[in-house]
Amino acid sequence: MPIMSDLATAPPEATRLPGRASLPWSLGDTDDETRRLRALARYAILDTPRDATFDDLVGVAVQLTGCQVAAIGFYDAARVWFKAAVGLDAQECPRDVRVSDPLTIRWFEAVESGTFVSVPCVTSDGYTLGCLVVADPQPKQLSIAARVSLAALARQVVHLLELRRTLLSYHTVVDGVGNVVFHIDEQGRLVSVTPTWAKLTGFGVVRSLGRALSDFVHEDDRDRFTEQLGAGQSGQTPPVVLCRLLRLGGADVPVEIVARGLVDEGGRHLGLVGVIADITERQAREVEAQHLQKLEALGRLSAGLAHEINTPIQFVGDNARFLAESYQTMLKLLLTYRKVLDVESGAIPWWERQELIQQAEREADVDYLAEEVPAAVEQSLEGVERVASLVRAMKTFSHPGTTEKAPADLNEALRATMTVARNQVKYIADEVLDLGDIPLVVCNIADLNQVFLNMVINAADAIEETGERGAITITSCLQDGQVAVSVSDTGAGIPEPLQLKIFEPFFTTKDVGRGTGQGLALARAVVHDQHGGSITVRSRVGAGTTITIHLPIEPPSDELGSAS
Repeated sequence: MPIMSDLATAPPEATRLPGRASLPWSLGDTDDETRRLRALARYAILDTPRDATFDDLVGVAVQLTGCQVAAIGFYDAARVWFKAAVGLDAQECPRDVRVSDPLTIRWFEAVESGTFVSVPCVTSDGYTLGCLVVADPQPKQLSIAARVSLAALARQVVHLLELRRTLLSYHTVVDGVGNVVFHIDEQGRLVSVTPTWAKLTGFGVVRSLGRALSDFVHEDDRDRFTEQLGAGQSGQTPPVVLCRLLRLGGADVPVEIVARGLVDEGGRHLGLVGVIADITERQAREVEAQHLQKLEALGRLSAGLAHEINTPIQFVGDNARFLAESYQTMLKLLLTYRKVLDVESGAIPWWERQELIQQAEREADVDYLAEEVPAAVEQSLEGVERVASLVRAMKTFSHPGTTEKAPADLNEALRATMTVARNQVKYIADEVLDLGDIPLVVCNIADLNQVFLNMVINAADAIEETGERGAITITSCLQDGQVAVSVSDTGAGIPEPLQLKIFEPFFTTKDVGRGTGQGLALARAVVHDQHGGSITVRSRVGAGTTITIHLPIEPPSDELGSAS
């Protein structure tokens, strides 16, 4: 007797006679079928590529039963589509059974003389999406354990569909954001990566799997990338890595990689999972924000700078006019001397010559000129030097920004900053420069100039709000192998709850119109992100605030080159 069973409707020991209705894809009610097809469509499984996980399930089914044929089929409107199969060459067969169909004939042969067992794959809400089928031309008495195992495999099919559906939804969301989600093993090799990877780098997902993620990192960034991800592998703080990924075709793309260690229930490290975000637009926005911040600062300083330049220019002009008049007076006196000393003027008595000289000297007021001309010259030279120092300061402050770092004198930059900001500060506070002997620092001096200016302006604003004259002290020194720069004020201070927020973008304690809240946020980005330094605040209400910057003298040997 042939062995045939549907584990959905019959107990494991039941058998039924073969017949057309016995084939597993004969379903009933039309309304239920419409809803079932909608349920099937949610999983987007039909006509998808082969999947090793489903292949493994049919392989297990063959091993359990000893049958020659095993398949996982899903019921479409007019066909049965096989996601995985052993012993079948066809990818699908019609739902409308025709005995003339070679595959159908094979099914009927199994039903009529051999073994045919189908286990429905039913969702949690009761929809039969397909079945797990085993068949063999020879009759086989399946044990209860084998039948129970087949039912478990059918449930696994549904679980895989649910997992696949969840992953598809997850990938859709992630791809919509534009980020890449990845998993690397303990050797740093890519285990999985979302499709956005191909869009970001140009490298195909399939060909990328198995390769080290570091292979796709720019060679100048590779050492630092490996070191920071290694810290994540060892269970330390999840790393945030800024680097450049290679893009197919030779270009590169700046990215931010956030990763976290993957640990199983037994505490065994399974590598890292993380997100790769393209930060090209973010970097462009940061550069634009820095430019806007610099323009805002220069806008506030422009009137003061004009005054600072106009004052020495004015007294240089006054002195120049005085010297021009003095020149004419001295020239007249000199011509008188020449006249009386001329040998051809021998007919003029000596006493008359003396009177002419004395009268010319009285008119010239020689004593006055002897005192005032040197002072006018000295003042003019001081004015010229004052203007020249302002020009040098502006040149230093407005140093054209580049992505390359170079050795720079921070003391010179601090002096230039105070020169530029002096007119805004001098009516509010006394300035104290206590600059120590510090080495040149490899940095982007244009960006640091902006940071220093923001700190000085913030200090001046804090003092002005008190209504009393205060002091701004700028110090520099060498601390623990780094250069420390501090700007202190005698302002009202910052309440402790707000000290944690002052580096947040758009947060400001100033009145409307006096600040954008970008200054210290950009300062932190420049100091911490670009230069690997730190910026801290120490403040006490009623006593003032000190903001301190620590900068490494040399960038790390594995720094990100020009990708800062």
